[in-house]
Amino acid sequence: VSVAMPKPEVIRAGTDEWFGEYTIVWFNGRIYGKPRDLDEAYEFLQILSGKVHKVLTAVCLVNRSLAQQQEFVAQSLVRFRQLDDADIKRYLQLVPVLDKAGAYGIQEHGEMLVESIEGELENIIGLPVGELTRLFCKVGISDIKVCFKNHVYCLNHRFLLLTRQFFYLEAES
Repeated sequence: VSVAMPKPEVIRAGTDEWFGEYTIVWFNGRIYGKPRDLDEAYEFLQILSGKVHKVLTAVCLVNRSLAQQQEFVAQSLVRFRQLDDADIKRYLQLVPVLDKAGAYGIQEHGEMLVESIEGELENIIGLPVGELTRLFCKVGISDIKVCFKNHVYCLNHRFLLLTRQFFYLEAES
């Protein structure tokens, strides 16, 4: 879970609550993070073809004023279709994969790759919303709505800085 801890330089001054997250793909004893280039992305997809892998997201929630820290790791299983060379090349032409663990984003043409999933879809996308909401309730934070936006992170009207750019949390009106 330590990889989910935001770095000190990303914590805004005066913010008591924040969380970080980090997602990996795990298969056959190996971590598949973000590929270095398209050749490595091709290799990742070829290895995962026709097989089941785990998507693991470590989450750390900290409340500095209450000296609380909560952590969890969410797990989902993903079964890939059997992919041939043309399938992989077509996917890599359509989707920018260099910023994605395992070289794929289920939310971006995932139907081309994925046969089935077991577990929370949002975990595979990169933020396990269900488990995170339960954790917020456990520590007394409620009325949360998750939105897919950029760069604005709000929780009960206090700003958070997250490690992902495409999620934010907003207090319900």
